[in-house]
Amino acid sequence: MIDRSIYKGSFDKNQMNNNWRCPRCNAGILHFKEEKVIEEVNADTIEWEKVDPDSFHWQVHSSFVYTTLLFCSNEECNEKVICSGSSFIDIYDSKQDSEGNVENLYQKYYKPLFFHPIINIFNIPQNTPEEVKENIIKSFSTFFSDYESSANSLRVALECIINELNENPELSKLHKKIEKLATPKYDNIRDKCMALKWLGNDGSHCGDKKITDTDILNGYDILSFVLKELYEEKNETLTEIVKKINTKKGV
Repeated sequence: MIDRSIYKGSFDKNQMNNNWRCPRCNAGILHFKEEKVIEEVNADTIEWEKVDPDSFHWQVHSSFVYTTLLFCSNEECNEKVICSGSSFIDIYDSKQDSEGNVENLYQKYYKPLFFHPIINIFNIPQNTPEEVKENIIKSFSTFFSDYESSANSLRVALECIINELNENPELSKLHKKIEKLATPKYDNIRDKCMALKWLGNDGSHCGDKKITDTDILNGYDILSFVLKELYEEKNETLTEIVKKINTKKGV
């Protein structure tokens, strides 16, 4: 399962150092350096300051736009990743003095909306077809900013997979293609593919349903399972080894 805590919400400067793997080497962790941030208050904050320049409230709840570089911790890789988004100051804790007075403690939070190069939210097996891989990466690229687009790209990736597996060229509807996946060969992925189809539909069509980051991460968990089943090289299970030995009555 994907760790939800590193892809959802906003992050303080310490969390920005521990969240994401390098998209190039997939081994190093992307490091955040506060001194490398370029940041400006947004227009609403400027207008707020003009109306009430002495207000403490606008100062501690100011909003910003930012861009920064993240650095791969793997010295053999040394990749740099651009990260841009919004930032704000908010309460993270409070303390009480001996007289009962409460003081709020504030810090800066960052909400990423864009990465370049695109970070991988899960590992894509090496043998995954290129067209499938391209659409998964496209989904990663909009995950932080546009959940509907991200879900739509997942659906396209699924269509590419199903078209490759489909043994009946007369079928045109994705739903039917999934239902008719070969039995028992694809029994372990059929329901997963159907769930991805429904999720992708909600991202592709206008309606009352709103796609959330949790929905997309659920989709990534499901798709990751399907990809591993189809494209990841597997070692023989103990059951298969035992069956072979018993069938041959030896090695």
